[in-house]
Amino acid sequence: MRGRQGLTADVADRIEALITTVSAVVPCGPRVRAALQAVPRHEFVPTLGLAFFGDGDARVIDRETDPAAWWDAVYSDTSIVTQLDDGATDLASGSGDHTSSASAPSTVASLLHLLAAGPGHRVMEIGTGTGWTACLLSHLAGEHGSVTSIEVGGRYVWLDGPEHGLP
Repeated sequence: MRGRQGLTADVADRIEALITTVSAVVPCGPRVRAALQAVPRHEFVPTLGLAFFGDGDARVIDRETDPAAWWDAVYSDTSIVTQLDDGATDLASGSGDHTSSASAPSTVASLLHLLAAGPGHRVMEIGTGTGWTACLLSHLAGEHGSVTSIEVGGRYVWLDGPEHGLP
């Protein structure tokens, strides 16, 4: 069954569980919660990543070979490295310089809370990464605000528009 934004009940439940987890760690007011609900993280995490869990464990996650582990990592409070050595090293190797990532949701929620971006605000983000934070910011800034995000590496490119949570 599909609900909000065409999400399956499982994905909607994962989003709610993540918000509950994040809210227990950092301030997560109603506007930030609404942004987290509106911009699903899985849409911004590539098929292959290197997930860093709270216990210090780092594991390669692959949506094609182990979808359950990929979904669990994406909807946990973990950072996921999406690029090694500016794209020169295969993520499956699990080692190299971390040059792009999807930040841990609690880190992102804390940033959003402290920034207090709101309707009509103009925001510049340096370091787009996967684009998830930029889309969350866009949700907070609304249709009369704007978000400009710059990625130095430029491996991932996200276009603006409603399909990415942007007005």
